[in-house]
Amino acid sequence: MSPEEGNKPADGGRMDVGNYGASFSRATNARRGLWLLAYYGLFRPSPKIFYSWRRFLLRLFGAKLGKGTYVHRTAMIELPWNLEMGDHSTIGPFVWISNAKTLRIGVHCVISQFSQIYCAGHDIELPGFDRIEEPVTIGDQVWVAAGAHINHGVTIGEGAVVGARAAVFKDVPAWTVVGGVPAKPIRKRVIKGGGGNPSPESGKQ
Repeated sequence: MSPEEGNKPADGGRMDVGNYGASFSRATNARRGLWLLAYYGLFRPSPKIFYSWRRFLLRLFGAKLGKGTYVHRTAMIELPWNLEMGDHSTIGPFVWISNAKTLRIGVHCVISQFSQIYCAGHDIELPGFDRIEEPVTIGDQVWVAAGAHINHGVTIGEGAVVGARAAVFKDVPAWTVVGGVPAKPIRKRVIKGGGGNPSPESGKQ
């Protein structure tokens, strides 16, 4: 097979994004525009310790936040009204959340710096590069380490750990440490002292 033949699509089709439309409706874009004004004018310039102020702004735009939540000022939440965040969870610096669908984050979770969570993507097998939108669920007591990527439609089970720079394209079982690109199981997670240990039934997926 020549290099030219190897670069041809298997079925002879071609990608054509000439008619690719807007990602959001006009109403959503208008609402998003108001949020971006608030984000760049009030949210991002706020001092680091002004967590309550940022919680107020996020709730004002429809986010559902539990008590004791922390969102860093440099984190980007694209659509706050699609964010649900449990008690005592944290979104760290420079986290990028593209949540065209609902992102649910459980209690006592940490989303570390530079992580990316996408609730949307594209169908690479359709010539129009059609948009895909699916929710993402992150269970309780999960740590998403620095620079990790979470793809649309994924569920991260309770107590799981996503290693730094990992790329998650499939569901992660409860109390499992995963890493790599694509992310694969490394070992089980056991919290010393028993305070957060899984029940005997946990992790059976």
